[in-house]
Amino acid sequence: MEEETFGIIPVFIDKNIPYFLIVKLIAGHWAFSKGHIEEGETEIQAGKRELFEEVGIKKCKVLNKIFFKESFSYKKQGSFITKNVKYFLGFVKNKNVKIDGREVVDFEWLTFRDALKRITFSQAKNVLKEVNKFLKLNKTEIFKNEK
Repeated sequence: MEEETFGIIPVFIDKNIPYFLIVKLIAGHWAFSKGHIEEGETEIQAGKRELFEEVGIKKCKVLNKIFFKESFSYKKQGSFITKNVKYFLGFVKNKNVKIDGREVVDFEWLTFRDALKRITFSQAKNVLKEVNKFLKLNKTEIFKNEK
């Protein structure tokens, strides 16, 4: 069985340093906010809704043509499920977060190195590495737009 989820990786830029929002889920691991699409939503709308529901972020400038993927399998009720996640990159103007307490129990805004240490699973770490590489390659354009 396969399932798809969508998320937005929020980035806050301070003095040309990107900070990534990492959340601790109720299951105990650190990752990015994500969730299932609801009927009538686009992938980005699902990511934005999940971001708002889980961490209270409403204003986020999303790059809709750029995305990052992770895929992993887990066992649920005796069946193996492959989960495919598509993340979009979003930029926020402040670090205000209000966690929902149901799915997300904690959060941190971290630099790349610290986020890499905090994230639990290797697939999510690989996504962070791809995002960081993208930011470095597009630094001039992104930081110019964030001022």
